[in-house]
Amino acid sequence: EAVFTALDKLLVDRKGDVTQVILFDEAQLLLLSFRDEKAFLFRCIRMWLRQKRVQTGDGARKVVAVFTSTSLAMANYKMEWDQNILAVDSRNLVKTRDFYAKGREEFEPFVLTTTIGAMHSLSNQSGAVMDSGTEYEQAIPYGRPLFALLHQNNDLGDEKLENILRRMVVTRERGLWTNAKLAWLSILGTRVQMGRTTAAIASDLVAKGYANLLGVQGDTMASFCYMCDPVCARLAMCLMDPKWSLGEFKGRSKQWWAGKVRSVFETGLCVPEKGNFGEIMVALYMLFCGDVCRRRISGLQYVTFSVPLEDWG
Repeated sequence: EAVFTALDKLLVDRKGDVTQVILFDEAQLLLLSFRDEKAFLFRCIRMWLRQKRVQTGDGARKVVAVFTSTSLAMANYKMEWDQNILAVDSRNLVKTRDFYAKGREEFEPFVLTTTIGAMHSLSNQSGAVMDSGTEYEQAIPYGRPLFALLHQNNDLGDEKLENILRRMVVTRERGLWTNAKLAWLSILGTRVQMGRTTAAIASDLVAKGYANLLGVQGDTMASFCYMCDPVCARLAMCLMDPKWSLGEFKGRSKQWWAGKVRSVFETGLCVPEKGNFGEIMVALYMLFCGDVCRRRISGLQYVTFSVPLEDWG
């Protein structure tokens, strides 16, 4: 009850229909044990969210919680703890509050949800037909929701693509990305799994670019990856063609990029997660071969992703 009382103080006092979103940062701390109860605070918060809010003539109140974490502890939390950790349903322990009964429709745990591809189910709303056009256009709804929404509104033009490129190269200094190792790593990582880097570099790739943190090894190393987004994939592909350009950005040759891969690993900027440097070079070579085939099909637009296997081989 003491936890519930503290949570009650977070609610705002406003008239009308109110939906309040409460952010719990560093939420992995909520999973610590208290009086031999695992994840006590987290489970208390989830139970508090199920409480029936007072409905008056002034409107209805809804409360939503968002949990963010800098570790994988939240992803490793087992939902069945809510039912198995206590012999008696914890809601029965609180007699002074009224809670919603357990729902009959179960949803996927929040730790398993992803935003990638979320717009595809909405692609045909408002008369928009997104599953038409080039392979690139058909793939956009399966990527980042923001890009899919821009495309749906016919707002994914050259200006927006330039802005996306500036974030992809992780630098706001115009024209200097070709000399920045962090930019090389970001573009290469968009196309092939590069492995591990320092925690500081991974932080920049995540905070300033489009990278995702996979995990931290010790205090100094971190693994990162890039989601399968067709917009970023196409732009990274275009940057590896010396005849392609968009505003301040001009592509570089595949030989130039092969040299940058070697430089990234030889300087210790990045370390292969598994295997060795040669495996990454082979994977990049196979991508380059596919790019040549795509160039023959759709020119410098690179809007066709699939290529004939006999030509690619």
